[in-house]
Formats: sequence, C-alpha cells, structure tokens
Amino acid sequence: MTWKLKTQDNPRKVKFRNSILDSKATHEDGNVYEGAMLPDIDDDDVDYDEMTPEEQRIYDIQLKNEWVAENLVDFFHELNMLYNILTLHNIPWSDIMKTPEKLPNKGFPPDVKYLWKLAPDQPPQELSVEDYAQLVLKWIERQVLDERIFPTDGEVMFKIDFIKRHAKKIFQRMFRVFAIMLVNPLLSGIGLKENDETRHIKNLFFRFMCFAWYWKLVADKETNCISEFVLPLREKYQSSKREYYERIHSRTYRDV
Repeated sequence: MTWKLKTQDNPRKVKFRNSILDSKATHEDGNVYEGAMLPDIDDDDVDYDEMTPEEQRIYDIQLKNEWVAENLVDFFHELNMLYNILTLHNIPWSDIMKTPEKLPNKGFPPDVKYLWKLAPDQPPQELSVEDYAQLVLKWIERQVLDERIFPTDGEVMFKIDFIKRHAKKIFQRMFRVFAIMLVNPLLSGIGLKENDETRHIKNLFFRFMCFAWYWKLVADKETNCISEFVLPLREKYQSSKREYYERIHSRTYRDV
C-alpha cells in the first residue's frame, strides 16, 4: 500500500493534497511562488491560541514537515511513473544503453560524476546511467514507505529535522534523475521534438524546482551542471516571487 493510501483518512493531509491539486491546475496561469508556500488550512482538531509558545513552535514545524512530505511524495510518484514510461519500449534508448560509454559523459550531466554505494562496506562507485537512475528511484521508494521517516499514523509526528535530514537528500537525488532525463534527448525527447510528453516533463521539472527553491531543498552547486535548463526557470521563479510580493504590498497599501 502506498503512503498516500495509508494517509487518506488524515484530514490535514487531505487538505494539503487538495492544495497540491489546485496548484497543479493553476500552474500555467497561477503564481508558482505562491503555489510552493505552506497553505493556510483550518485545523479543526487544534486550538492554536491555547498552545504554549513551545507547542506552537513544534506544531508549526510539523505543518512544514507534512507539507514538504506531501509534495515530495507527489513529485516522486510523477517522476517515477514518467521515467518508467520513457524507458519502457524505448528502442533508441535501449540500443544506446548497450554502449552507454558512447554518450557524452556516459549519459550523465556534464562535468559531474554521480556515484552509488552498492553495500555499506563498499566505497561509492560509478554505474551505468540506467542503473543509477533505477537505484535512486528504488531508494526513494524505500524511504517513502519507511514509517520511521514518513509516518502514516496521524498521532505520530515527523522528526523535527525531517527536512534537513531526509527531504533535502531525497530532493537532491530526484533532481539528478531529472538532470539525466533532460540531458539525454533519446530518453526524454527534449531537444528533438515538442509534444505533450516533452511539455509535461518541462512543466513537472519547473514545478519541482520552484518548490525546491522556495524550501531550499536543492543547492545551487547541484544544479549548475544543467544551468542551461535551470537559469531560465530561475528567472521565471524570481519574477513570480516579485509579482507575489508586489500584489501583497499593493493589497496591504489599499487596506491601510
């Protein structure tokens, strides 16, 4: 059973999920910066004003953890499904994977080397780009299904350091799978054709990066390897951020 199914009866998580759906639906016309923000929700089971300052602090952290977790799981499910669709019955990609060393940087983004530790007692090592991507996706799935990291019981809280300790690592590795797709036209079609599939990849990556930037989940040094894809999106994100604060400032000014 997936994490989403296990938590489908949790009212707060359902409200977060609806916010994610709204953000997806309005992605083309809405404000992407605002879509990454923690939404305002009415938590019927919580009397915030009756909490002590420490209880409020922990509650606020939990809301952020749950929001990041919900989006993380949603991005992972989309990425995992998309990657498997792209590789399934992809004859040109299957053919080139017989000799991946012929690809620029063996199919990885330029000027980087992604390594993987196959066993705890072994040093990280180079793998084929296909093996690396599949191992990353399987590793993320294990993290998501681990109750100690992603609790499904509404009475069990996320660890206080969930974002720093777990979410950042998972987002970093999801980014690497995106990067592999983007730099390999035979895999993603980007650079070779423009159709619904390539537009979906670009839109998903844009939403992913906007969320990662807002919550500081992927470092700039990680994204530099595909700056030709990232920098135009960063400009759109910053424009969206400016538009949001200008709108808020204008609304505040009118209310004074």
